[in-house]
Amino acid sequence: KPVVGLAYSPDGKYILTGSGDKTARLWDVKTGQEVRQFIGHTKGIGSVAFSPDGRYALSTSSDPIALWDITTGKKIKEFTGGHTGSTTSIAFSPDGKYALSGSYDKTLKLWDIATGTEIKTFTGHTDTINSVAFSPDGRYALSGSNDKTIKLWDVATGEEIRTFVGSKYEVKSVAFSPNGKYALSGGVDRTIRLWDVETGKEILTITRQISELHSVSVSTDGRYALSKDNF
Repeated sequence: KPVVGLAYSPDGKYILTGSGDKTARLWDVKTGQEVRQFIGHTKGIGSVAFSPDGRYALSTSSDPIALWDITTGKKIKEFTGGHTGSTTSIAFSPDGKYALSGSYDKTLKLWDIATGTEIKTFTGHTDTINSVAFSPDGRYALSGSNDKTIKLWDVATGEEIRTFVGSKYEVKSVAFSPNGKYALSGGVDRTIRLWDVETGKEILTITRQISELHSVSVSTDGRYALSKDNF
């Protein structure tokens, strides 16, 4: 089964993967060996995330979102209620207290990690949300959607601040720069786009991809960007 979700541990020692085989797996970066499996989903896993301290993991599926103990591989809790469609993307807040999810139901949801309960819903997209991200200070959120837009949200209020318009096709991935001033996006139009968060203006475009982009990320020093094509 294909690996769909991928995340590096904060210390860079491990990789967490989520797969269509319904498991999440922890891998040792240095040896390439599997460390443990996280078993409990009944559907394929679409997204995974590490907590900022590296002790916990989140995984998404058609099932409820699950929180795992990295050391033991045990499921701690499932997030109750929530989306009416499959969850496509998940992210931890920088302080590790909250999670943000995106879904086929066109909404984002903010969750309390300690209780596993929904805090608020963000509405405004008109199609599936493929990617979500917290700003480095945790005050804002980004979402990329099949409606070809990126939206910036106020996490505290759930209100939409602005929409970034310019992508020609579906937006598959979004990320903040480490300083929070810029946003990066990639999608079906095979283009990496750099945006000014404060104005919502597109400031750089790179079109050199072989096929549509499914993932983008920014280096910790903000100087480089990574992208993954859908080969």
